Amino acid sequence: MSTPPRMSERKRAPINRTPAGVVLVPGDASIPTIGKAPELSERLPGMTDYQLRAHQSSAGHISREPTHPKHDAATRAVPQIEEEIRRRAALLEGLT
Repeated sequence: MSTPPRMSERKRAPINRTPAGVVLVPGDASIPTIGKAPELSERLPGMTDYQLRAHQSSAGHISREPTHPKHDAATRAVPQIEEEIRRRAALLEGLT
């Protein structure tokens, strides 16, 4: 009889694999960087409705907390997120 899956030995991934897109500098022991992230306005259209709503909720909470380190970025993000939600709503209204 074979061993049930939960009892079998776990397989481990190799430790020294470099993710795609990561640039490593020879001799640099610091954490590798992937590069500059796209602007929020570029990321919003590609988000799912669920991701967009979660981002809106998070930005709303952070923008109401002036001592939060990301307060300024969240304050700028809220109108962009709301505009994307309005754009999607207008597209849905056009379908009905």
